[in-house]
Amino acid sequence: MIKFGLITAALFVTAFFIAADSEMFEILYDMTRKYEAYQLDEIFSVIIIFSLFLLIFSFYMNFRLTRAINLRTRAEQQLEKLNHSLEDRIRERTRDLDNINIRLEAEMAERKEIEAQLVQKQKMEAVGTMAGGIAHDFNTLLGIIMGYAGMVQARAETGELKEMGEEILDAARRSKVLICRLQDFNAPDPVKKTGTELKSVIRDSVKLLTAALPSNIRVRTDLPEAPCPAKANNGQLTQVLVNLGVNAGHAMGKKRGEIGFSLDQIQVSPAKAKGKGVNSGEFNRITVSDTGCGIEPSIMDNIFDPFFTTKGVGEGSGLGLSVAFGIVKAHNGYIEVDSRPDEGSRFHVIIPKTENPTAPAAGDLSGEKPDQGE
Repeated sequence: MIKFGLITAALFVTAFFIAADSEMFEILYDMTRKYEAYQLDEIFSVIIIFSLFLLIFSFYMNFRLTRAINLRTRAEQQLEKLNHSLEDRIRERTRDLDNINIRLEAEMAERKEIEAQLVQKQKMEAVGTMAGGIAHDFNTLLGIIMGYAGMVQARAETGELKEMGEEILDAARRSKVLICRLQDFNAPDPVKKTGTELKSVIRDSVKLLTAALPSNIRVRTDLPEAPCPAKANNGQLTQVLVNLGVNAGHAMGKKRGEIGFSLDQIQVSPAKAKGKGVNSGEFNRITVSDTGCGIEPSIMDNIFDPFFTTKGVGEGSGLGLSVAFGIVKAHNGYIEVDSRPDEGSRFHVIIPKTENPTAPAAGDLSGEKPDQGE
């Protein structure tokens, strides 16, 4: 096209210079017109073809651009889906890890508890063996003391010597009771266990305890209507509950307070049963609670040790809880304690549940409702 323009311009310039010659001008003019007509048809064809080419090219480029945009959009959508999927998987794995960590922490805590219970059990077995040996030897010496005291009392001629002999015998008898408690701690006699209803044992214990407590302490019972049978030694189990009740009374001192006796049934898992040294299954749980001063965490691990006491000299032997521990252990059960300073204490006596007792226990008030607020 540029070449055509240059040629046309040259022709018009030439025509300008020969304008004086009209014939020549006409010839040149005719040649130029013909040439232009011919070139214009060719130019229009080229323009049309070039326009079509530009149109096709623009459609092609638009198609390529649209396709590229669509591909990029689909890729972004797929990438977003993958991101969401990855985030979901990460959240799921995080939840799984959290659950695993929770289970692991629970298992570690349970394992530590079981290890502590096994250590306590081994310690109590060692102390029990020692206590049994001491009780046996001391019982022998006590028999000699009582024998000679009886001889002195029989041969005494004055009332003063007889009174002294009686004092010796009285002290020896009290010591013998202490020896019996040591022997119960070591190995309570399993032969004396019979089928019994625990509600009657609790009622009898409450009656004994109420008579021994001061008036500022109230005793409350919460017993279920359903039977709670167990194979137990009524006398030993009553001793356990009375000991716990007396300790609860001492924890409240002269302040007004309340001692509660409740009874329910629980399921002991195999893992916990292994740590406690018992068989898993259904158990009866007797809870003795108080509103006293509670127990300091620093001495919690020692409360069942023989001769351990927080009372003053002459106020306690330190054998109440240790004997209770030994009796409950002989019943194939265990004791748990829940206590905080200034918030009271709860002792859970847990012994296996059996079928309905074969015979009514002594003192069972059949059909009578539990005494509330004794």
